[in-house]
Amino acid sequence: MWPSKVVKSVFVGVALFAALYFVAMQFLGPGIRDFSNPIINGYEYSDAGGYEKTIIYTGNERPRQIIIDSRVDEYRVDGNRLLVARRPVESHLAKDNALSSRLLPLCEYWLINVKTHQVQRTADSGGLRCN
Repeated sequence: MWPSKVVKSVFVGVALFAALYFVAMQFLGPGIRDFSNPIINGYEYSDAGGYEKTIIYTGNERPRQIIIDSRVDEYRVDGNRLLVARRPVESHLAKDNALSSRLLPLCEYWLINVKTHQVQRTADSGGLRCN
């Protein structure tokens, strides 16, 4: 009788550990801060952590893709326009040949017409700014 109680106890302990581990994986670890927020007409703000803050299109009127790449600091909807402020990210090889990236010290402003899907760079900040 004694060995079967030990086996049951070990089995219950392993099952509880596996359940706790599965639940913890849902809330902890890489990707915990990753999220997307719908903006307008299939456009979304996607934050994958670090510099990976982008405007993506997930609608059905054009191919699904990144529209404005890293790093989007601010955006605002103005009628049929989506105004975006971004700081470009530059990737380069460091002295030890490791790939590294850095934010460039400039702010770009972009305009997306959410009806025609035209994307263009603009000089008008529209009141937006980069961090």
